[in-house]
Amino acid sequence: MKRLISLTLMLVLLLSLAACNEKASETSGESQSSGASQSAGKEVGSLTAILKDVLKNNNLTEGKVYTSESTVEGEYLDEDMIKGLYGSLLDYPDFSKIEEYCVYIQDQNPLLHIELGIFKVYDSNNNSMVKDFIVQRQTSLFEKWANYPSVDTEPFKNMIVDSVGNYTYYIAVKENRNEINKTIRASLGAD
Repeated sequence: MKRLISLTLMLVLLLSLAACNEKASETSGESQSSGASQSAGKEVGSLTAILKDVLKNNNLTEGKVYTSESTVEGEYLDEDMIKGLYGSLLDYPDFSKIEEYCVYIQDQNPLLHIELGIFKVYDSNNNSMVKDFIVQRQTSLFEKWANYPSVDTEPFKNMIVDSVGNYTYYIAVKENRNEINKTIRASLGAD
């Protein structure tokens, strides 16, 4: 009787391990295919790769890159950073609706602030939420700089905010903004 129970338990254990292994294989297959997605019929690669390519080609190397691809603290936006950058304690973006992001912030020079960011939402209806919080970021920076006339606000005065499919991006740079815009749009599958 003990052998029968032991054999039955061992069979149940083996079946459950096999089921877990099968589910893990399916999940890893999904994650491999999610590294690149399609926008307007074109394959879109990693947002981090797209943004780092733009940074390299435009000699933007002094800032910091924050990406959802990283699990290293300080290399991704945690909840406190999201509130500080794109909202307030009570009103900030719901990052559970954002599938992937990559943001570059260059703020070491207190007189010149440069930012670029690309966000991919699960549902394109959430692009407006992302745009609203980017504009809120712009407004809060202007309020912060109001008492500092020596701050060069031109990158944010002429900031580009746009969407392509499930992607929303913003460009707040001093030079080459139109070329950067064309590059990002092309990388995201726009005409």
